[in-house]
Amino acid sequence: MSYTFRAKFEFPGANIYMLLFNSAGLCWNGSEFVAFTGDNSVYAQAATETPAASSTYVVTIYPNPPPDDYEEEFWERVGATADRSADWKLGIFQRSWAGGMELPLELVSLGPHAGSTKWVYKATDPHKNPMPGVFCWVCTDTSGRYPIAVQTTDYRGWAEFKLDTGSYYFFRKKVGHDFTNPIRITVT
Repeated sequence: MSYTFRAKFEFPGANIYMLLFNSAGLCWNGSEFVAFTGDNSVYAQAATETPAASSTYVVTIYPNPPPDDYEEEFWERVGATADRSADWKLGIFQRSWAGGMELPLELVSLGPHAGSTKWVYKATDPHKNPMPGVFCWVCTDTSGRYPIAVQTTDYRGWAEFKLDTGSYYFFRKKVGHDFTNPIRITVT
C-alpha cells in the first residue's frame, strides 16, 4: 500500500506539488527523509490531476513511509520548477499514518484576509529559540474550523497577519509540539 493524498483545489490545470515532513522535521526527497534545505525543487512531490480537468489532485508516495505524524505542505508551482520564494503555499494537512491506514487529524485551507491592522505572532521553543514552520490560523469562533486568516511562521518564528480591529481566537499547530488552543487575541 502507498501513502496517497487527494486534495481539491479550485482551479483545474494547476501545477500542484507536496512537501512531506515527518515528526522529526525531515523532508521526503523521493526515496528517504533527509534534512530540509529550503529548496522546494529538491523535495517536491508532483500531484497528478485525476481525472483530468477535475480539480482533484493526487500525490502518491511509494515506498510506504513508516508510521508517524506527518505534515504535508501543498504548493502551486508558478514557474518551470518548484521555487519556495515564488510559488504559492495552498495549505497544510497534518495526519497520523499507521503504515497503511490513515488517521486524519485536521485540514485547514489557506484563505487571505486583508484587514487594516498588522498583528504579529512570535513562536519560540521552550529555550526561547525561534520556531519556524508553526501553522497558525485566526478565527472568530472557538472551534477553529472557520479560519479568516492563515500563516506559517518564518525562519524567525514570526507570522504576520493583517486583521480588522476586534477580538479573535488564535490557533497553532506543528507536528511534535503541543500548544494550548485557542488563545484569545485582541487587535487594536
